[in-house]
Amino acid sequence: MTSVFFLRCISGIVYVFLLLSAVWLSIESALVFWFIITSMALYEMQQLLYKTGKGLRFMITPYILQLLCTGVSFFDLYAHHNFTYLSGISLFLYVIIIVLHYATAKTLTYLMQVIVFQAYAILSFLIAGLFLAQNFNINKSFIIFIMLCIWSSDSLAYVCGSLFGRHKMAPSISPGKTWEGSIGALVLTLLWVYGISYGFKSE
Repeated sequence: MTSVFFLRCISGIVYVFLLLSAVWLSIESALVFWFIITSMALYEMQQLLYKTGKGLRFMITPYILQLLCTGVSFFDLYAHHNFTYLSGISLFLYVIIIVLHYATAKTLTYLMQVIVFQAYAILSFLIAGLFLAQNFNINKSFIIFIMLCIWSSDSLAYVCGSLFGRHKMAPSISPGKTWEGSIGALVLTLLWVYGISYGFKSE
């Protein structure tokens, strides 16, 4: 546990450093950083599902969709934030990909995976990407604050789960996740957010 905890601490420090650097450097670097992080999360989700014996080992189209959403976010950045128009484009791309997969789908399980992964790709990046593009120059500190909240919740879930975890949430998907870790992370993150929120009120 000690070596794993140390590795998690080091990776957390590296993540925060890259996060702060990307956000403070420019909106473009922040969008690229978010694309990399969401792609890694998508890959991990695919692998977890594959290990259960119910998922495909790899599906390329969600990454293509994320790449297209990246382009949409960059376009939104230089197109006076025409959110309705860009959302329509993204929804059209989503429907086209689903239809193409449906035409070749052999099972309902496969089709459901396609829908879930595409939805994750378009929602996680498009919504967050457009939020970054439209609010980056308004309050950069608030964007950093939100990302740090997400990071702290994940880190605290690991710490609380390692120390007090007894009851598993979903052993077949993620054996290490426990209810104690999730509840502890929720409570401690809320306290942490409440404590540091005063520092952002002056922004």
